[in-house]
Amino acid sequence: MNRALKKLIFILWEVFIIGLFSGFKKNSLIKKGIEFEEQGKYQEALECYDEILKIDPKYAKAWYNKGVTFGKMGKSEDALSAYDNALELDPKDVKSWYNKAITLEKFGKYKNAIECYDNALNLDPSMYQLWNNKGNALGNLGKNEEAILCYNKSIELDPNKFRAWYNKGNVLKDLERFEEAIECYNKAVNLDSKYVDAWFNKGIVLGNLGKYNEELECFDKALELEPMNAKIWLVKGLVFLQGDKYVYALDCLDKALKIDPQYIMAYYYKGIVLGELEKNQEALKCLTKTLELDPDFEPAKKAKKAILSYKS
Repeated sequence: MNRALKKLIFILWEVFIIGLFSGFKKNSLIKKGIEFEEQGKYQEALECYDEILKIDPKYAKAWYNKGVTFGKMGKSEDALSAYDNALELDPKDVKSWYNKAITLEKFGKYKNAIECYDNALNLDPSMYQLWNNKGNALGNLGKNEEAILCYNKSIELDPNKFRAWYNKGNVLKDLERFEEAIECYNKAVNLDSKYVDAWFNKGIVLGNLGKYNEELECFDKALELEPMNAKIWLVKGLVFLQGDKYVYALDCLDKALKIDPQYIMAYYYKGIVLGELEKNQEALKCLTKTLELDPDFEPAKKAKKAILSYKS
């Protein structure tokens, strides 16, 4: 074997060994970064990914992982930049398109998000999460019928995922297709009986259909799962208020205020209920408190004025 050939073989072997070591080190750092991420040590995770990018600035996976970490840190702009870098290097990475879309939605950029979901779906049309999230983005743009088609596709791909059923129910609720919405919420709670939002929204829809007892049953189920949810106590109180059951309404509103002492709407409606019970002094205190928290709240001003006029 001549000297030139030996030298070439040595160089090629050296390149192979360096590449092997580089690949091993990158994989080791990726693993370490993910472990830091899972422990909530985001800065340490970023340092691992940055170290990889010093070795190989074109390593798309490191850019993607940086994006995920920035997202967990609430640094959405940095996350977008990282996903863009990842996609520039690997435009066929479905996860980068997916996460970029989710990040864009945080800025209310739903049209851009839909473009990202479409790019991801062109690569993997069988990913049910993409159809579900695209439906959410379309819903936020008021394109409800298109959103329903996306949810249907998501459900077709995996009928056992409760979120698509729930999201479809929400769009049907907005379209006032209440019976269909209830069917979707029923599917959602059958798949996850602890899904508080589905119980709550099912209750709202039942109320729209005038089925108040069933509405209250749904709120009770939601409160059984999440007893410290002030919003549900408030809305349950409003159902009692509509039915002229003022003592029950007052109890619910008091519970809401115990959970959230700054809850403007709870103070306002408590004032209304106390007014109906002709406890005008207490009603005025609640309405005054409402206006302390929100001086521009017109319904509270009108209610307070009405009570003062009645007293005089």
